[in-house]
Amino acid sequence: MKRKQRSLVLIMTATLALPMVGEATVKVVTTVQDYAAIARDIGKDRVTVEAIVAGNADAHFIKPKPSYAIMLRDADLFVSTGLDLELWTPVIVNKAGNRKIIDGAEGYVSASHGVELLQKPASMDRSAGDVHIYGNPHITTSPLNITVVARNIATGLCKVDPEGCDAYKLNLDDFNDRIARRLYGDQLLETLGVEALDPLARSGRLVPFLDEHGLLGELGGWLGEAMPFRGQKLSATTGTGSTSRPSSDFLSLTTWSPSRGSHRLPVTWRSWSSGSTTRTSACSSPPTTSSDANRS
Repeated sequence: MKRKQRSLVLIMTATLALPMVGEATVKVVTTVQDYAAIARDIGKDRVTVEAIVAGNADAHFIKPKPSYAIMLRDADLFVSTGLDLELWTPVIVNKAGNRKIIDGAEGYVSASHGVELLQKPASMDRSAGDVHIYGNPHITTSPLNITVVARNIATGLCKVDPEGCDAYKLNLDDFNDRIARRLYGDQLLETLGVEALDPLARSGRLVPFLDEHGLLGELGGWLGEAMPFRGQKLSATTGTGSTSRPSSDFLSLTTWSPSRGSHRLPVTWRSWSSGSTTRTSACSSPPTTSSDANRS
């Protein structure tokens, strides 16, 4: 009887020691909140994610703190832009003493890998002020770039957690599908597919191609909503609708064209990750870069 009880205790102890299905197994630390949001979407319940930089902080000017090094001490994956945006990261990585996440290790992800950078400087002198020597590191303003960042994070997760790789790949496919549908609209995506649409958008030829083939009416999503702004000069300003609202609550666009002159429009911004509207107003436009994803 005692032998049976002892065996039962051993079985229960071993069972409790096993990880539960869906239990978080990978600790991810990112520099900025955008990468953290993507890591959560790709990793789901297999990851825990922390971001160092607060959403309202400037990633250029973060002072290294011991608490940041502590965050990285037992991290399995560290995600940073990988350019000259977060020049403070080598200090905290060195202080953390975690060789799994140093640049070049399996636990390090350069989010910008494979992203076509804009505004690459022609010269490196100080006459133009502070210069990003590799190009503009603010890569998360384009939904097209976001899919590249997501792929890089999924690759990093697969390296540090091979058992979860199939799940990460499925989550990545779902993530990319949601981005594509919100960027192009369901109808155009079903007609041409993302494999044809993304290269056209990156090269700036999407709208001319659709117009030439009589498909412009099928363009929906963010790009369809942005069509009224195509060919116009835009300037963005922030302000307050009332003294009780912070300045970040209001955004307006001033558009200009030879035929209409200057015209100010309120703007509804939508999150690329959730599609939720952050402010109700007359028209909307997505965050963009210099391809058809921003020329529209």
